[in-house]
Amino acid sequence: MESFENKILPVHSSQVVEDLTTAIKNNDVDYFTKLFSKSLNREKNEAGFTLLQEAIRHNRRDLFDYLLLQLQDKDDLEIRNTSGETALKYAINHFREENDYFSLVLIEKGASLEVDDWSTAYLDRLVHASSRLTKLSLLEKGINVNIKDECGTTPLLDSLLNPRTHHNDEIIATFLCFGADLFDTFGYNAFELAVEYKQTDFVQELLFLYTFDVHLPCDIMFETLLILAKQKSPLFNKILEHDVEFMFAREMTKTDFAELLYILLDPEDKYFELVLDKCDPMAELFSTSSKST
Repeated sequence: MESFENKILPVHSSQVVEDLTTAIKNNDVDYFTKLFSKSLNREKNEAGFTLLQEAIRHNRRDLFDYLLLQLQDKDDLEIRNTSGETALKYAINHFREENDYFSLVLIEKGASLEVDDWSTAYLDRLVHASSRLTKLSLLEKGINVNIKDECGTTPLLDSLLNPRTHHNDEIIATFLCFGADLFDTFGYNAFELAVEYKQTDFVQELLFLYTFDVHLPCDIMFETLLILAKQKSPLFNKILEHDVEFMFAREMTKTDFAELLYILLDPEDKYFELVLDKCDPMAELFSTSSKST
């Protein structure tokens, strides 16, 4: 590579920015620091990125740290690229669990969270694109844990419906610690969704305990009870033994009820009797129907 001494420095700032961009790509720290001027902080290259964003883009921590030290104003962090992303937005959108360094440092440096502007894409950033530490930092800085997308889905519910992220158990627990709402716009609660979407036993039990601790009385769909019975989950027993009014969010059919009784089968089983007690109207209907036949 040509040394700095043999380089002819370009006159126009646009060409300087392009040369600095090349230096970032090549990780040529020495050339970059000799050529760089603080007046270039706000300049964009031909691709529409600032030099700080380019350092993030190419995962150049040393140059990223250097550029942060050269900032003349915190507003320099808020310059947007051609996609409308600030440095923080770009870092969160494009770097995941394996590299949260840039987003964490930018948050610490006071980069704007732009809560209103983030609403439409919040779930993608908070749930899927950002790492555990970034999520925690965003929540600690005041991002609303219950912000909803256009379908009314919160970050907690999205994590349950689409468990694609690493450390999903820890992420869900974090959302709960920050006061995540347990119910969606259609009346489903987080515990029911955890069961239906086959979340881990840890998540199911956590949400069960949290639901019954915070929201009493609580309705649980019959389908949830049936799934837990099929799985022989210990939560099935806990639900039946819970000393709260047990209600069904959906109407049971005789077939559903018969299937549950068939799973239990043994009339001597205490849970057989508990199901009959909890589902008194259906039990009476089923019993009457059986006698008539």
